[in-house]
Amino acid sequence: MITTDKTSKKVLERMHHDGPPEQFAFWLFSDAMRLEADACELSIEDFSNAINHLIAEGWAEYVFTQNGYRSGVKLTHKGVHYKEFMREERIKKFLIPVIVSAVTSLLIDGIRALLPLILQ
Repeated sequence: MITTDKTSKKVLERMHHDGPPEQFAFWLFSDAMRLEADACELSIEDFSNAINHLIAEGWAEYVFTQNGYRSGVKLTHKGVHYKEFMREERIKKFLIPVIVSAVTSLLIDGIRALLPLILQ
């Protein structure tokens, strides 16, 4: 299930703002974090929490140095194409229950109509 709050969406939008999102990355140095947080109009703590949430949900991932240290954050395929994934999830979330409800109502109405004929 896709879950993003307004703060995470703001950071995700920011990561799409400067050029092709598949090439966007920012570095985990304090100055870079402060610049990105300021660009999103967030505190560094809120920005960092949003990044952690995006990583946990699969929208973003860490970039590692050759030594294995975390050096930055970039978008995953899901994060690059987040609008498509969110649209698909909204369809699943709202359209499927409506279809199930309609089919269930039709089945119940059909059974009610046929039940007197079956019992004769």
